[in-house]
Amino acid sequence: MPRRPRLRHLVALASCGAVASALALPVAPASAITLPPSQLSLQGSVNFSTSGPTCSAVGTEPNQTTAYVHGRASDSLSMDVTVTNTDATTPDPADHTRVLGTLTAKGTRTLKHGSLSSYRTTGTGKVTVTKAEGAASQCDVTADVEASSMVFFNEAKAGWLYVTRSQAKHILVEMALQSETGDSPYIQIFAGPKSSSTERVFLKPGAYAALSAFVVSSSSIGFFLKAPAPSATLSGAFHVAGSALGAGKGSRALAFPAAVSCQHHTASLRWKSVAGVMGAAFYVNGAKKAADGNPVAGHSVTLRHLSNKADVHVTAKLSLRGGGHATATRTYVACKG
Repeated sequence: MPRRPRLRHLVALASCGAVASALALPVAPASAITLPPSQLSLQGSVNFSTSGPTCSAVGTEPNQTTAYVHGRASDSLSMDVTVTNTDATTPDPADHTRVLGTLTAKGTRTLKHGSLSSYRTTGTGKVTVTKAEGAASQCDVTADVEASSMVFFNEAKAGWLYVTRSQAKHILVEMALQSETGDSPYIQIFAGPKSSSTERVFLKPGAYAALSAFVVSSSSIGFFLKAPAPSATLSGAFHVAGSALGAGKGSRALAFPAAVSCQHHTASLRWKSVAGVMGAAFYVNGAKKAADGNPVAGHSVTLRHLSNKADVHVTAKLSLRGGGHATATRTYVACKG
């Protein structure tokens, strides 16, 4: 067990610019890369001051790694360490601090036709630091437990990775990506109140590594002794460029395409049923693109000159017999970043 304070793994990666080396992939065409196995790692650490009296620790700081099997991994750890003032000049056997820590985590990774569809890491951890002499203790003990998931994956097509985090307060989280060329297109580090966030990053075809990690730390007086164990959920979901973001909404008279054509900048909608429908106007991001005053079941309406660099929000406004109206909508992610 180390006898000196250790920088947390996540902060060290960020501050030293070492994310790329930590996620290092071989530099080669994506089709030629053999990806390392994805892994879930759990670690507990206890740190105490070396500037004052000599303190000694008894116990084990766990450090364990589990490989993903069939897209899944799960693990748990427990930590029980006691730190005592054993200074040769001024020893104080009554100055002892007990550290207890628990952590459970699991990860999933889903592939579609060999490319990443989604990944997710969830976990719950708790750390208590209880000092027999309270603030008078000379050992200045802190502790934390950390879960980190490293998922390696290929993407055959360009598209958008939506990265989402949700965590309780008192948790430090990091989510990062690295490409086969060594670029880091995305890094987020957050520590603060309970919150959630979703961001997205455009990925070109290739091989990538995704890091999802969180750290639960103690306070100097056992802050988490009675509080619920805080949890975190970190995930990523990939959407191919031009593909639909969720299902269509509204009237079922129209069949929306699964994706817009990024090559031709078009989208074709097909009439499934025209019973009670007199006509429709079609809008893309608020601008009228087409109209159909004589809808026929099975016929299509093609929307042209769609933007490549903006999400495409398609709205069909239907005029119904009897004077009524209906709408149908669907949104598609941008074709380019």
